[in-house]
Amino acid sequence: MHHFQLAITNNGHDEIVKLKHQQIMESRTNQSVTPDVQALMLENLKLAKRVEVLENTLSAGKEVLTLEEAARFMGVTKSSLYKMTHEQTIPYYKPNGKMVYFEKAELLTWIRRNAIASKAQVSEEANRILKNLSVK
Repeated sequence: MHHFQLAITNNGHDEIVKLKHQQIMESRTNQSVTPDVQALMLENLKLAKRVEVLENTLSAGKEVLTLEEAARFMGVTKSSLYKMTHEQTIPYYKPNGKMVYFEKAELLTWIRRNAIASKAQVSEEANRILKNLSVK
């Protein structure tokens, strides 16, 4: 099967969007797609990617996030985030009893808790403790 590749640059990072040849070359009615329609489909993909980048940029500046924004921010599915709220394992707000909101600062604190120290950090801490013991 042939694949068509479209390169999209996103903040200096190249992303390759692979599209199955079949999806590009055939419409839902199995008619051949003209080059003009194919170009429009590709332009649509580019615009969709730009919208996604803009949405992510706007979310980056917000202090309070919706469930969808918080899931994207944390890199988890909405379902996983709903489960965490149901199990009350993550801080969240429900001001009107329906919509769920998250404070970005609290999410960062929650993510950072129980951090696993790197070997270098463990070594530095051990050296600091040994130094304090030898000073006494």
